[in-house]
Amino acid sequence: QDELVAYHDVLWTLLDTVARGVASEEGEIYINGQSHMLEHPEFRESNRLEPLVRFLEERRTAYETLRRLLVEQRDLAVSIGRENPHEAMHDVSLVAARYGKSSRRSGWVAVLGPTRMHYAQAVPAVQFAAQTLTETLSRLA
Repeated sequence: QDELVAYHDVLWTLLDTVARGVASEEGEIYINGQSHMLEHPEFRESNRLEPLVRFLEERRTAYETLRRLLVEQRDLAVSIGRENPHEAMHDVSLVAARYGKSSRRSGWVAVLGPTRMHYAQAVPAVQFAAQTLTETLSRLA
């Protein structure tokens, strides 16, 4: 948990986003922090970033694509580069963990980033976020 102190702001933003999502209709995708992709050299070329941004902007398509990918997984999904089902995601990796226990208050929290991401940090951070959301949502029930 000491290593995750750096993620404090991200986790609070995530909790706020999930709380809003639980209160709204099911089947939504919430995206935050897309501008951080510009900090990575591989996304400075518009021909690599543009298809991904367009894919994420088409929220229904992005939701359905990610739902199909994640429904096949149990509690953790790591999909790297061309393992991703949509061509626009072939230059990125996805690390996702399931949160919640009931179908009404459940979903996935994920990090989308370069294929060279530091998986040893990303996986535990996403799992911790999912665990925290699960605990928080169970207290609210």
